[in-house]
Amino acid sequence: MRSSLSPLAQQDLVSLEEYLEERFGQRVADRFYEDVWKAMSAVAAMPYIGQGLTQRQDTTRKLLVGGKTWMLYRIRKGEIRILRFFDARTNPENCRLD
Repeated sequence: MRSSLSPLAQQDLVSLEEYLEERFGQRVADRFYEDVWKAMSAVAAMPYIGQGLTQRQDTTRKLLVGGKTWMLYRIRKGEIRILRFFDARTNPENCRLD
């Protein structure tokens, strides 16, 4: 299944990379990106691998990436749209999607 990143997801990735690189070094930032692409590939192959969100009645789902980051995505019309990346300690129900 085809997938794409929303502008907010792109911004999240840039911010996360900058944070990880500054705080932990380039190697950790690179490993995070590898985890992101593995997660995106897994979702493309098995779209319903992530957990459904309880408050959202659409096809919005979440998948844990690298143990500390949620990847929020939506399945619509044969396409997967990656909506956001955010700290796993944050409630995804409160996450702004647009």
